[in-house]
Amino acid sequence: MADNSTWAMVEPSNTSNQTTNPIRSMLESSTASFETEESKLPVINMSLGDPTLYGNFKTHPCVLEAISESLLSYESNGYSPPTGRLDAREAIAKEYSEPEHGVNFKPSDVYLTCGCSGAVELAIISLCSAGDNILLPKPGFPLYKTVADSRGIKYKHYDLDPKK
Repeated sequence: MADNSTWAMVEPSNTSNQTTNPIRSMLESSTASFETEESKLPVINMSLGDPTLYGNFKTHPCVLEAISESLLSYESNGYSPPTGRLDAREAIAKEYSEPEHGVNFKPSDVYLTCGCSGAVELAIISLCSAGDNILLPKPGFPLYKTVADSRGIKYKHYDLDPKK
C-alpha cells in the first residue's frame, strides 16, 4: 500500500527555472516607509499590483451601476472570449482607426487581456522564438526581461535619452 502522507516531489520545468521577476525581489526587500514628517499630504502608493489596494482610485458610481446591471442580466456571468468581447474589440478598433491616414483596424486586430502581464507575454511570444534577439529599453519594465528569459529569448538593452 502506498504512503499517502506526503506529496511526491515534482521537478520544476525548465521554463520555471529560467523565470525570475526582479520586481518581486525589490518589493520583498523594501522596508521604506510611506510616512514623512515633511508632508502631511497623503501618499499614493504606485508600486506593483492592484492600484486600488490602498483605497486609491475609487471606482466611479456609474461604473459600479453598469457592472451591477450587467451581472443582474445574467448575460455576463461566465467567461468572456479569450481575446475579449466582440463589442469591446469593435469599439476599440473604431476608436483607434484613422481612415484619413489609411489606418483601419478590424476587431480581429484587437486582443484584450486582464492586466498587462499577459499582454506583454503575448506580444513578445507572438513575435519571438527561443534564440531570437530583441532590444529592450533601459530603464524599462522588468517584465520584458522576465518573459524573454523564461522563453530563451536573447536581449540587449539600449539607453533611453532623458532629454527626449
